Amino acid sequence: MTSNGEDTFSALCAEAVDAQRQFEQTVDGMSAVMDPGGLKERLLMEHLQSRDIAVKRLGFAVLAHVMRGGRMVLEAGNGAASADLRTTLLSLGEPGPVRDLEEEVRRLHEALTAMQSWSRFTKSVQHSLLGYASSKARHLQAMLGDGSNSNDSSARLLHHCFRQMTQYSRMYRPGWVAALSTEKGPENDSWMADARGWWRQLDRAPRRGPGGPDDVD
Repeated sequence: MTSNGEDTFSALCAEAVDAQRQFEQTVDGMSAVMDPGGLKERLLMEHLQSRDIAVKRLGFAVLAHVMRGGRMVLEAGNGAASADLRTTLLSLGEPGPVRDLEEEVRRLHEALTAMQSWSRFTKSVQHSLLGYASSKARHLQAMLGDGSNSNDSSARLLHHCFRQMTQYSRMYRPGWVAALSTEKGPENDSWMADARGWWRQLDRAPRRGPGGPDDVD
């Protein structure tokens, strides 16, 4: 692109990113407090509309550039994506023995408050993250049992975790995972075994951001 064209394209990219971030922030707020037909829902619809407009304008800019004989070179931003994934995995914690059940539940719940940011990863990484977090949640849920010998707050936090993960799955459709289906059992010997399998996939995941080759459906 020419210098002027690059400036325009960069501005459109920034506009689309800003619209997406506002959309994600509103979704985060709604996951904590449902607001059917309220202000947050109306804001969500407005942000969706703004994002659609920004993406359409960006698409038109790319089309005009290509039709003039230009070329597009996409860069995935490997360093940022790699750092983001490491931070995400650190917040979720490795699969291992649970020494403090209530603390593990709180840690998972806190990590999932930022799960809208997972949308910046490839679909395969999002799928593995959802599989790992949900399998870990099912393992913690099994440890809580019927709740008679556990803190009620842990059960409530886990319930909220499952609700957040289900909402994320419906919105971003990263792929089906057994742990989010109440009718399914673990695919391996236990939910912890499933969690370890997902973790191994994440450990081998390509350090690409959205737009990498494995993001093509």
